[in-house]
Order: sequence, then C-alpha cells, then structure tokens
Amino acid sequence: STMRSIMISNSFSVPILIHGAKIDDPNFRITHFVPDSVLPPGEVTSLLRVEFTSNGTSALYARELELSTNVTAMKIPLQVYHGRLHCQ
Repeated sequence: STMRSIMISNSFSVPILIHGAKIDDPNFRITHFVPDSVLPPGEVTSLLRVEFTSNGTSALYARELELSTNVTAMKIPLQVYHGRLHCQ
C-alpha cells in the first residue's frame, strides 16, 4: 500500500470547521483525521492521510476526496498511477 499526507490551507478570513472526509472506494482508507477540526485563517496543516491499497490490476485510479466544512463542500481529485512508465 501507499500513503500520502493531504495538506490544506485556509485563505478565508474566518476559521474553517472541517466536519468530515470520505472517499467512496474500498481501495482507499483515510487515517489520522479528526472530525470537526478547526483551521484558523492563514494556517496550513496536514489534515489527514490517504492510504491506497491496489487490488492487483494495472488500472489507473481517479477518485475524489470529499471534505465537508462550515464554508463549503469540496471535492479534491486523487489520481493513482501504477508506476510502470519510467522516464530517463
């Protein structure tokens, strides 16, 4: 499996309350996320980690990480590449 941290920043003039996070795919798992986290204006944080476990196919994955906040609902595109193409 592969794990990546998701960093977010708050460019609003008000704090953001991050209610929830989800990915509708069993090959992805969200870890290190605390529901109802508050991100003050101007701050940057590692909000969560996304773990991807391949199902054994060579397919490319394109899914969305959905965040629900007090300001907006966001869909963040995630793409997973199998790593079989190498540039030299």
